[in-house]
Amino acid sequence: MFSLNNFNFNLDDLDNPTNLTSRVLTPELLEVLQSLKLEEKVESILRLVYNDKLTSDKAQRQIMALIEFALDTSKLKAMDFSAFKSLIDEGDYIQATGILDHSQSGEPSLFVEDYKILTKSLRPLPEKMDYNNVESRFLDKVADYKMNTTDENGLSVRDIVKLKQKYWSIWREEMENEGFLEVEAPIFETIPGGAEAKPFTTFYNELDQDVYLRLSLELPLKKLIAGGFEKVFEIGRIFRNEGSSPQHLQEYTQIEWYCAYTEYLWAAKFTMKVYQRIVEEILGTMTQIAYNGASVNWAGWCSIEFAKANNWELITNEKDTENGWPVIPYFEAVRYFSYGKIDTENKNAEELVELCKTSGINDVKVEDGMGTLLDKLWKKARVNTTNPFFLALPPVELEPLAKRDSNNPSLTQRWQIVAGGAELGKAFSELNDPVDQFCRFEDQQKARDNGNEEAQFMDLDYVKAMEYGMPPMSGFGTSERFVSFILGKHIRECVTFPHVRESSKDINKVTKVFNIILNSDPSIPVWQRLNAVSHLTGSVIAHNLHRQDVIDIEKVFTKDNLEFPMDLRWGIHIKQTNDNNTILELFKNSKANPALKTTLFGEDFFSAKNDIMAVENFKNKDSKDVKWIGVLVYGPKTTVDKLTKGFERFQ
Repeated sequence: MFSLNNFNFNLDDLDNPTNLTSRVLTPELLEVLQSLKLEEKVESILRLVYNDKLTSDKAQRQIMALIEFALDTSKLKAMDFSAFKSLIDEGDYIQATGILDHSQSGEPSLFVEDYKILTKSLRPLPEKMDYNNVESRFLDKVADYKMNTTDENGLSVRDIVKLKQKYWSIWREEMENEGFLEVEAPIFETIPGGAEAKPFTTFYNELDQDVYLRLSLELPLKKLIAGGFEKVFEIGRIFRNEGSSPQHLQEYTQIEWYCAYTEYLWAAKFTMKVYQRIVEEILGTMTQIAYNGASVNWAGWCSIEFAKANNWELITNEKDTENGWPVIPYFEAVRYFSYGKIDTENKNAEELVELCKTSGINDVKVEDGMGTLLDKLWKKARVNTTNPFFLALPPVELEPLAKRDSNNPSLTQRWQIVAGGAELGKAFSELNDPVDQFCRFEDQQKARDNGNEEAQFMDLDYVKAMEYGMPPMSGFGTSERFVSFILGKHIRECVTFPHVRESSKDINKVTKVFNIILNSDPSIPVWQRLNAVSHLTGSVIAHNLHRQDVIDIEKVFTKDNLEFPMDLRWGIHIKQTNDNNTILELFKNSKANPALKTTLFGEDFFSAKNDIMAVENFKNKDSKDVKWIGVLVYGPKTTVDKLTKGFERFQ
């Protein structure tokens, strides 16, 4: 079939209305319409558009009706396959009926007797969708799905969506088999709780108050347990207004369940069974390659002998009681996986800050609180983990909602499944003492008042629910992150439509650029010119631009989980000239254009003893008498490139 891209209803620029059909129809279709004596009807429709007596969209529908009539005629049906193929575009939807049989080569085939155009493709698909070109795929996910892009192992984008659905189906089946009731809790909360993270905020017009998008499913589900339910779970969306990484998103789906009259080691046995089923059914094997390249064995990799030698408890299943996953106490795990270099046990906040700094963690202070300091040091050791284990009994500062351990009240009955350098779900013996809970909320609120935006709020309504009486229980939570982890994918690869910056999606966006022109006078040392580049860039950004104007990627992670912030969205091009006055004139011309941001850097910043003296020196000179090291021009690329076209690249 023809493509509607071949139509052109913007006819104002046509100086001659004669034979409009030949201007807007493909030769193949024109020949068909002529043979069916339909050309004149199309011509008359186009003339009505030309004379402003018919809108282009109505004309398009009328012409489509004529084309469909043509396709239903015996003459068009009788065309050979090559002619038919030349009229059909990729992306068209057709309905074909006929006889199922085998071709001469033995291929199962449909011998078409009749067909009908269901939908016409108006936009051609990309010639190729490169799986590794993540940005282009995320910006056009429909094309990505339509072309079913595959990775180097043959896993396609549609496969990932189906496997994710399978993951949640397994969870629901296991929960129902265990007698859990699926419930729904509110997404809006007046007090965000259940996790240490920065919340999203919005305004509830009907209630005339600010509300938060939930950080967790935890507190409402535990209130249901306090209200008399014994086994509840929810699979729902949660929202955390913080940075992203290969394993973290700001919006994702999580499962949490709570079971009365059980404790955290019962939860470990049940969860290991579910995880092993998920891995086996999704991967078809118990071994996977993680995102960081590590090989992870999800079977019972740890023997009883190895566990006893390390004084670890071992969780096994009914199929294999000799091997399983070890339970490693928190402080022991920090020492073990840091190879003895980090020991956080029995340390106060001042000592932890010092330990952080000797371990290469510098952005810390005592006011961050014990929980934050301990967590940063654990994450330093966590990168060395491989096979799954239960990280258990963390200090109470890390878990304000978990029950204290009866053998050591400074620790809590909580474990996390850790594998391949990642935390992949955690469970608790849930705290049900309202007095203890109130004290922990107080500590969290103090940390929040000291500037820790991720610390939890005081939640008196939750304390009130506990005061009515709450049975002992275990609780567990994990998210869709586990799917991406076992598939070895960045978590955004496993989201149907991942969020991207709005400006990146804008088809009318303006590409911008930083162009820096340096003075190539040989008397200026190279280090001074390069130093000027950093000063010029920093000055323009600090004085003129918003963060969202220039930051493209919040954080970058190395294979071993080293995190660093990046980067400028726009390119920086460095050019040169040996004419001091040219630099000055370029600055003046750029400053006169409101679309551009510009600044200069002069030699006096180097020759003066300090910046204050440099400023005074500039006041005593005419601009033409200053030796300029460089000028920066920032703005729309086409404008900046035109202005700096005559300069050669920096050597």
